[in-house]
Amino acid sequence: MHNTRLNWLDIARGIGIILVIYGHALDANSIRHLIYAFHMPLFFLISGIVFHHKGAESFLSFLKKSFKSILIPYIIFAISTYIFWLITNPRGFEEDAIIQQIIGIIYGNGNRGYLGFNVALWFLPCLFVTRIGFWFITKFTNKPKVIGIILFVISLFAYIFSKVQPNLKLPFGIETALTAIVFFGLGYLFNSQQTLILSFIKSRWKLILPLLTSIWLIFAQINFNIYDHQIDLRLNRLDNYFLFYGAAISGIIVTILTSIKIKNNVVLEYLGKKSLV
Repeated sequence: MHNTRLNWLDIARGIGIILVIYGHALDANSIRHLIYAFHMPLFFLISGIVFHHKGAESFLSFLKKSFKSILIPYIIFAISTYIFWLITNPRGFEEDAIIQQIIGIIYGNGNRGYLGFNVALWFLPCLFVTRIGFWFITKFTNKPKVIGIILFVISLFAYIFSKVQPNLKLPFGIETALTAIVFFGLGYLFNSQQTLILSFIKSRWKLILPLLTSIWLIFAQINFNIYDHQIDLRLNRLDNYFLFYGAAISGIIVTILTSIKIKNNVVLEYLGKKSLV
């Protein structure tokens, strides 16, 4: 079971990272909104599936572990890609540009022109905050039903916050992490009932796959038609609450089910294992 789990998780990551790259290669008038409807929630959910810590582990120990696994790579990638940007960007050595990007690295939010040299880096600080936030939830309770209620309340608060303060961009993408925690937590709950859930979706995949594919495509398209722009988790732009979560969760399950049915794929598994790079 352990090896099977790793296989489909790596395949799901591989599919996800291909969608990230493909989505960035498309323009706003294409099918990009269908990809953006779920591809970043997918990564947060997968991170929640593999989330674990010892019950007696101190916060400081968990913080150090998260800093080492997430923020150290962030700093390394930020510095290396920033140097590359300096060399290749004609404005790179202008004082205002240098100061802005250095502030951006420290601030860890991919908005307001920050991280312009590599905006994809926003995910790592946000994931760091998400992990820390969910750690406190699991310290408060380990009961799945209570965690589910907490996640629902957070989803409502995060959505209202995105509407009331759409332009507020906090350090390390805290405003985005509020929504990311919901998917991270769903991944954690999925893992706690993994055998039961996988058995259910495997036995009914012929019904689930076309049904959820339709929900994902229809909800994402309706949301796009209403607001005339794509969902964007980085921008904390969720638009309609029900359409957002309906499309995101449906798209995620479709990806997971597709990954399970693929079973083995050397290329996708490799991309999944190297998705951070």
